Amino acid sequence: MILNKIWSYTFFTIIGLRIEKRYLFQPKSDGQYVYCANHGSFLDIAMLVYLLPDFFAYIGKESIRKVPLFGYMFVKLHITVNRSSRKDSHRALVDAMEKAAGGRSLAIFPEGKIDQKVQPGLTPFKDGAFRIAIEKGLPIVPVCMPLNWYLLPDDGKLLPNFGKALAIVYPPIETKGMTEADVPVLREQVFNLLSTEIQKYNTLIKL
Repeated sequence: MILNKIWSYTFFTIIGLRIEKRYLFQPKSDGQYVYCANHGSFLDIAMLVYLLPDFFAYIGKESIRKVPLFGYMFVKLHITVNRSSRKDSHRALVDAMEKAAGGRSLAIFPEGKIDQKVQPGLTPFKDGAFRIAIEKGLPIVPVCMPLNWYLLPDDGKLLPNFGKALAIVYPPIETKGMTEADVPVLREQVFNLLSTEIQKYNTLIKL
């Protein structure tokens, strides 16, 4: 994780991106959580590493393997998934359950992909993050990065726009006592929170 931290700090220093961090909840370094964040840019992974204090396992798409150096570190520490394969999606879910059982926090983008067409906004959430949280009795910690979609849009050009990034960590949502029947309600609760916050900051903050 130290290498990941060094990589993220170096990355943001090189590109000169200022990040405003707002902690409405300060995660404990020895705590265990399921972080659920919106996914609108390739900046998101590095920003989560920059933002969060503990040694979490991130679930990301298989193509990350191809990123020089970072891809190698990623597959050694985290979980890759080919979302077009049901078998591989199941394998990734099992891997995530095992890492959670071993005491690791998890960081998951419930959207499962970046969709530039819906920005600033969200695509429907998948159930995996919420099933894991309920199964392991872990709190869900929502994380919002409302401006990344603009700062580095996924439009095929990889050309950044000027501005300051914003990252917000929200208070945890406890899942103890919940069952699988509660997955849809929990999923919608997190979706509605992040959707509302994304719209608010894209309305009030002048880029």
